[in-house]
Amino acid sequence: FRIYWDGMPVWGRLSVHAKLFSELRTNVLASTYCNSWVFSAFDEADPFNSMARAYTELFIVRSDETKEKHITDKMEFFKIDGIIYHDAKTCPRKSSESDANWHRRNRRVVFISCNKGDDKENCLRKRKAD
Repeated sequence: FRIYWDGMPVWGRLSVHAKLFSELRTNVLASTYCNSWVFSAFDEADPFNSMARAYTELFIVRSDETKEKHITDKMEFFKIDGIIYHDAKTCPRKSSESDANWHRRNRRVVFISCNKGDDKENCLRKRKAD
C-alpha cells in the first residue's frame, strides 16, 4: 500500500511503525510534515518581509481549499492508496479535512490520536485492530 501521512510523526514509535508498515507491505510516500518548516523564500537582505512571505506560504496556514488541492495532487502523483492523519495531542492537526470528505472521494482514511513521544501504546496497531 502507498500511504500519505498528514501530521507529525509519532517520534517515540518510529521503529515500531516502520516494522508494522513492513509487515503490512506499506510505504509512506508523501507527507505534509517534511516541508512544513522550510523557508525557501527567506532573503537575508530583506529578513522581515521575506519571513512574512515565507510564513504565509507554509502548508499549515493555507486555506482549506489549498490544503485539499495539495494533498489531492500529491495523492494522484504518488498513486496513494490512503491517508493517515496523526492528530497529535500536543500538536493538533491543522488541516480541516474530515473523514467524510475523503470517503466522498473514495479515499481510505485513518485518524490516529496520540502523543508525539508516546511510547506506552502503539496507536496505529490499536487503530488497525478496530
